[in-house]
Amino acid sequence: MANNKGSVYELGSLSLAIVFSNETQVENILQIFPVALLNERNIFGHSPLHLAIMIEPTSSETVCRLFKAAKKKKKKKKK
Repeated sequence: MANNKGSVYELGSLSLAIVFSNETQVENILQIFPVALLNERNIFGHSPLHLAIMIEPTSSETVCRLFKAAKKKKKKKKK
Protein backbone atom coordinates (compact mmCIF):
# COMPACT_ATOMS: atom_id res chain seq x y z
CA MET A 1 0.00 0.00 0.00
CA ALA A 2 2.82 2.41 0.83
CA ASN A 3 4.26 2.05 -2.65
CA ASN A 4 0.88 2.79 -4.21
CA LYS A 5 0.41 5.98 -2.22
CA GLY A 6 3.98 7.01 -2.85
CA SER A 7 3.82 6.51 -6.57
CA VAL A 8 0.37 8.08 -7.01
CA TYR A 9 1.37 11.28 -5.20
CA GLU A 10 5.06 11.08 -6.15
CA LEU A 11 6.23 10.96 -2.54
CA GLY A 12 9.91 10.58 -1.80
CA SER A 13 11.31 8.45 1.00
CA LEU A 14 11.21 11.22 3.59
CA SER A 15 7.65 12.17 2.69
CA LEU A 16 6.53 8.54 2.93
CA ALA A 17 8.11 8.19 6.35
CA ILE A 18 6.23 11.30 7.47
CA VAL A 19 2.90 10.15 5.99
CA PHE A 20 3.21 6.84 7.83
CA SER A 21 4.43 8.47 11.06
CA ASN A 22 7.66 6.48 11.07
CA GLU A 23 9.79 8.70 13.33
CA THR A 24 12.79 6.36 13.23
CA GLN A 25 12.82 6.35 9.43
CA VAL A 26 12.48 10.16 9.34
CA GLU A 27 15.53 10.49 11.59
CA ASN A 28 17.55 7.98 9.53
CA ILE A 29 16.73 9.67 6.23
CA LEU A 30 17.60 13.12 7.59
CA GLN A 31 20.97 11.83 8.80
CA ILE A 32 21.84 10.06 5.55
CA PHE A 33 20.13 12.32 2.98
CA PRO A 34 19.53 15.73 4.57
CA VAL A 35 19.06 17.24 1.11
CA ALA A 36 15.78 15.29 0.83
CA LEU A 37 14.20 17.89 3.09
CA LEU A 38 14.86 20.61 0.54
CA ASN A 39 14.58 18.69 -2.73
CA GLU A 40 11.53 16.47 -2.26
CA ARG A 41 8.21 17.69 -3.61
CA ASN A 42 5.01 15.77 -4.33
CA ILE A 43 2.74 16.38 -7.32
CA PHE A 44 1.05 19.21 -5.41
CA GLY A 45 4.36 20.94 -4.65
CA HIS A 46 4.35 19.99 -0.97
CA SER A 47 7.69 19.48 0.74
CA PRO A 48 8.17 16.98 3.57
CA LEU A 49 7.79 19.87 6.02
CA HIS A 50 4.44 20.84 4.45
CA LEU A 51 3.25 17.25 4.85
CA ALA A 52 4.41 17.03 8.45
CA ILE A 53 2.45 20.15 9.34
CA MET A 54 -0.68 19.14 7.39
CA ILE A 55 -0.95 15.53 8.58
CA GLU A 56 -2.81 15.17 11.86
CA PRO A 57 -0.95 12.27 13.50
CA THR A 58 2.50 13.75 12.82
CA SER A 59 4.15 14.52 16.12
CA SER A 60 5.62 17.88 16.99
CA GLU A 61 8.94 16.05 17.41
CA THR A 62 8.98 15.22 13.70
CA VAL A 63 8.24 18.82 12.77
CA CYS A 64 11.04 19.99 15.10
CA ARG A 65 13.46 17.48 13.53
CA LEU A 66 12.65 18.84 10.08
CA PHE A 67 13.20 22.43 11.17
CA LYS A 68 16.52 21.51 12.83
CA ALA A 69 17.66 19.66 9.71
CA ALA A 70 16.75 22.65 7.53
CA LYS A 71 18.63 24.98 9.86
CA LYS A 72 21.75 22.78 9.69
CA LYS A 73 21.51 22.67 5.91
CA LYS A 74 21.20 26.46 5.73
CA LYS A 75 24.29 26.92 7.95
CA LYS A 76 26.34 24.60 5.72
CA LYS A 77 25.32 26.58 2.62
CA LYS A 78 26.58 29.85 4.15
CA LYS A 79 30.08 28.42 4.70
